[in-house]
Amino acid sequence: MVIFYKVIIDPGHGGSDPGALAEGVSEKKVNLEIAARLYLLLLDNGYQVKLTRSCDEFKGLYERVKIGKDFKADIFISIHANSFKDSKVEGIETYYGPWEGSYSLGEAIQDELIYHLGAVDRGLKDGEKFYVLGHNVVPAVLIETGFLSNKFERLLLEDKHYQKSIVYSILFGIDKYFEE
Repeated sequence: MVIFYKVIIDPGHGGSDPGALAEGVSEKKVNLEIAARLYLLLLDNGYQVKLTRSCDEFKGLYERVKIGKDFKADIFISIHANSFKDSKVEGIETYYGPWEGSYSLGEAIQDELIYHLGAVDRGLKDGEKFYVLGHNVVPAVLIETGFLSNKFERLLLEDKHYQKSIVYSILFGIDKYFEE
């Protein structure tokens, strides 16, 4: 029997909420670009996929979680980019929700991102404080793909080839999670 897992991809921020801003680069734009690439890659690999937003529009946190519940998603992936006052800070970190399986999903994705991208590993962290994680009823993670405040990482996050590496790493992590 073939199982088609359902995945929600949540490109963080959007519309009137730009998220982090650095040197003219907005987090909402980077998040949407990565999420759109991930959406297509997951479809190509047999997943059923839905985006919480597919254009530059504002969606509230409650609405984002509701989209996942209505879709009856098996997992929820929120895509973000980080920022910090110290421009030397770098790396990727993944937050996991309180629902069973969230830690395993986060661990699988974080491991793949670090392995394939060679980025600084900022670790796996409890993300129950994030609404989209704390109010979900399925395994849910929020991925901080790098720091826009760090010039090197900002350039990488804007690069289409690097974005492709991010989405393949996330796919490998999702595959690994469902195989276990």
